[in-house]
Amino acid sequence: FQNTQTGQAISTFTFGEILAGNIRYVVSQPNTYASSDVLQLTATLENIVKRDISLWITIVPRPQLHVQEATPILHLVPERGTVPINIQHLNITSDQPASDHFLMLTSPLVNGVLCSRTSGCPAPNRLALEDLQRSDIQYKPKPGFIGNEYLSFLVSNGYRNATVGLIRIVVFTRLQTIVARMNTSLHVLEGHSVSLVKENFDVDIPAHEIVFIVTTTPVHGRLSRVNDSFDTLSFTESDLRSKRIQYTHDDSESFNDNFTFSAVYRPLPGLRISSPVDDKAAGMFSIGITPVNDNVPRPVLPLQPLDVIMYDMAQLTRKHLHFVDDDLDSGDLLYTVERPPEKALGRLLHDQDLTDQFRQSDIDKGEIFYQHIGRTLKNDSVVLSITDRDPHHRVTIEVRFFIRPLLLMVNTSLMQVEEGGVITFCDQHCRKDSLDPSHRLIVKSNRRRVLDPNLIVFKVVSVPQHGTIRSISGRALTTGQTFTKGEITQGFIEYRHDGSDTLTDSFILSPSIYYKVFESHQVSIAIIPVDDTPPQLFLPSHASLL
Repeated sequence: FQNTQTGQAISTFTFGEILAGNIRYVVSQPNTYASSDVLQLTATLENIVKRDISLWITIVPRPQLHVQEATPILHLVPERGTVPINIQHLNITSDQPASDHFLMLTSPLVNGVLCSRTSGCPAPNRLALEDLQRSDIQYKPKPGFIGNEYLSFLVSNGYRNATVGLIRIVVFTRLQTIVARMNTSLHVLEGHSVSLVKENFDVDIPAHEIVFIVTTTPVHGRLSRVNDSFDTLSFTESDLRSKRIQYTHDDSESFNDNFTFSAVYRPLPGLRISSPVDDKAAGMFSIGITPVNDNVPRPVLPLQPLDVIMYDMAQLTRKHLHFVDDDLDSGDLLYTVERPPEKALGRLLHDQDLTDQFRQSDIDKGEIFYQHIGRTLKNDSVVLSITDRDPHHRVTIEVRFFIRPLLLMVNTSLMQVEEGGVITFCDQHCRKDSLDPSHRLIVKSNRRRVLDPNLIVFKVVSVPQHGTIRSISGRALTTGQTFTKGEITQGFIEYRHDGSDTLTDSFILSPSIYYKVFESHQVSIAIIPVDDTPPQLFLPSHASLL
């Protein structure tokens, strides 16, 4: 028994002290697991009346509440991500339900905030453990923060029984950011090996390492562990740190190689984490290969200049441009335009597109052309550098283009028309079966490529004397007017005789293309008389017919 006023243990007390609430029973051993106690009291009234009393006291165990610190759980969250704070993650043990507890932060968060799914961000300072049991509470770091955040808290069950704990939250860099900072460029001598070195990145998750899984292997070499003859398809950050992974070139005549990988976080044994890290990134190691004892590209002589007709397009072949390399497939030799053709004269094409770089294989396939576009008969050239992709193996050459004049030749068959009749002109590509093939007005050129017939223009220099040249619309063409070869091909140009008693007729045409006018050509037409009376011979009366 204890006096509440003095705090002293007592052996006697009065009934008045009981009524005043000054007497209490204190369990002598707070952690006892006894369920009851029996007190023997003797009540006395004026030392005359005495009575023995037995007082039974039931001892109710105090509710237990404890935060275990022996095996803490680590909370991991990627930058700009979130992580749930669950009641299981707090390591709280209690013999009472979660609804009887609440959690309070004992110090404010510095680099993040707690958020509630119901009340948003920030969450209230006092949280029901039921919310944590439902994973309604999440930690959200501030933008740009990387590092550790410590969440200190107090848990109470309402019986003046409270315990404190500490949560460590690690905000880590996403793998894509780490991979982007890596130095993934390597250089190796032809036929030699080089170690993959860990540079410019660190694993910032405790007890974790980065695992690199090779997704596409090198083409001109192999990956292996040092002093190991077997290829490897995965390695870790610690392997790179210790230089245990190497790339070995296969001694081929190649100049670059690469392999791709996928990076993931992997926890080391013994770590307890709130949830696994679901983060991955892809990347590529690029390997530059320095040739050893390579010769410079050399031409296959003699190389000839390219003949090009004005306004024409000519193909570059091995006769004009052919280099070989002793250490490389000649088709892989790279040509780069150092000085293009004169802008007003011509241009270099890969198929139909302008080009400033091509390979020997493109020439071998007939895909490189020079196109003349100038108005003057002037030679042109282009300066090219040839390389096997080793910057020290560069050869320069000038390819010359001889521009030849464009020739346009007009040829006509012997044309005939009946007196007062009509003939329709035709060419070598007559498109109407009804046209007489003898009425041909043929135009030929020394151009390799077929000319667009609408580009060949005929100008009437002199008109016929006994007829007219007419278009399909019936319009008579006069001196100075024009028509095209395309109209002849379509059968749109005709000659109409005026019906006079004449035996021949003619007119003169001047052909041209682009800006060039060619020699005029005379077209002659024979007139066939119709219903003419045969000539009669009248003799004098004294003459005789011999």
